[in-house]
Amino acid sequence: MLKRMMVVLVALVFVFGAVFTFAQGSDEKPFPVVESIARPTSMVGFSLPTFGTIHYDDEGNLKSVTGFNIGLGFSARHFLPADGLRANRFNAFWGWGTFLLIIPYVEFGVSYPFEIAQGTQYFVIDLGLLYITPFIQLSIYY
Repeated sequence: MLKRMMVVLVALVFVFGAVFTFAQGSDEKPFPVVESIARPTSMVGFSLPTFGTIHYDDEGNLKSVTGFNIGLGFSARHFLPADGLRANRFNAFWGWGTFLLIIPYVEFGVSYPFEIAQGTQYFVIDLGLLYITPFIQLSIYY
């Protein structure tokens, strides 16, 4: 019974992430590239990574977050859509990292960022799987 529930949960996360990530149009504007407008550069939260740095591509799209986690390891999260993480929509991600510096892990799921402070900060809710264990994480990108 528990195995079936886990399989159903894993399937729902995959379907939910795929539908909402790839079915939504990408006509939204990316995070502002203009130097006079602030954009998030760091993150903190109950997530993997716990403390991290935000990375952008040349067009100003938020593509990844790297940093340290509370499990005494390193974490890297990469956002799948070509236009990176976008506010007010579901965004698929995958990630990897370590616990206790040597124990590896792999994660995947969806993020939903809410704009706060006129788009200079984001409150992010993550749903996903760490191997086959489901998780919910909360972060602030600032």
